[in-house]
Amino acid sequence: MPENIKRLDHILKINQRIAVSVGQPYICYLSQIFNDLIGIYKVYSSNISYFLESNNNVQIVKSLKLLRRDILKLIQIYLEKEVDFSYFNTNFLPPLQEMVNDYTSSDPNSRDPETLSLFATVLKKEGNYIQGFLPAIL
Repeated sequence: MPENIKRLDHILKINQRIAVSVGQPYICYLSQIFNDLIGIYKVYSSNISYFLESNNNVQIVKSLKLLRRDILKLIQIYLEKEVDFSYFNTNFLPPLQEMVNDYTSSDPNSRDPETLSLFATVLKKEGNYIQGFLPAIL
């Protein structure tokens, strides 16, 4: 695993533990890093697709997928602790739609089931509010 991916994954795992411990107040920090997480997710998704198409460097694909999963897991951990979704719906839900677009347009070998798990958590927590996004997710 390349060193920069390894370090970034370590930071994500630390943030996951903090989100579990802190709970809903973690949104203060998550809101500061959220756009960067989405940007990293998009770049790494593109890289995964590229490496899979070129049939080389399978080890880096595994590393990139692991990092992408950890981004999804961090967001899901936060969602499981959230009780008031007004800020989340306004600021986080539209960029998450890009993850759905990425999931549906990517090669089936590059998809992560954790994307669906994240949106299952959103659906479970928000119910009726998310109905408008359901066709795009499914």
